Amino acid sequence: MTTQNFKVSKSKKYEFYTEYTIWFKGTNKEYICNHNGGLPKLDGKRLSERLRCELSDLLEEHFLNSLSYV
Repeated sequence: MTTQNFKVSKSKKYEFYTEYTIWFKGTNKEYICNHNGGLPKLDGKRLSERLRCELSDLLEEHFLNSLSYV
């Protein structure tokens, strides 16, 4: 899954959250994102509201697509 600024490299589901490894184009680095709803945060990186919304949409789409393959 990819957007203009982000790409999900991998994900792992836990009981109450999903851990994503996210590549962020703005820094050319990968970050860990533990997400259980709401606006996501990248570990150690502050994002604008627009980028957080874009990332949230990407994670929601990735999560729903992963459920459809189970």
